[in-house]
Amino acid sequence: MELTYAFLANSAEMSSDGKLYLMGADFNRLLGTYPLTLQSMSLIVKMVFPPEECNREYHFSAEFIAPDGSRLEPYFERNISPSVPDEPDRKSSLIILLAINGMTFPTAGTYDVRVLLDGEEKKNLRLYALEVPQKNAENQSA
Repeated sequence: MELTYAFLANSAEMSSDGKLYLMGADFNRLLGTYPLTLQSMSLIVKMVFPPEECNREYHFSAEFIAPDGSRLEPYFERNISPSVPDEPDRKSSLIILLAINGMTFPTAGTYDVRVLLDGEEKKNLRLYALEVPQKNAENQSA
């Protein structure tokens, strides 16, 4: 399995033909006063599987880890089973889009967004939550 990409966006949608529509893609900073609640945020992950790794079950999970090491909600997990591609020289790709509404970050500090497959970390995205004085804060991601 190859993890092609994993990133955060302010919002994301996928069309029926597999196109991603993104706003505020690939951010790694949160600016505001804490606790800070984001109206919306998305985690987008693309994995590619060669034919010999298809038609078996994998356990996918994603978690947000606070600066104190505690796990935040939402915690996302599901079993996935990529199908064998129609043509033997092709690979099977799988995009997971996790849309999150109303997530609260309790304090300023460094957060980890961990992407795991079968319990093994495949990607760790760092998210830096920076305190901004109230009069300058718009509770935004940058």
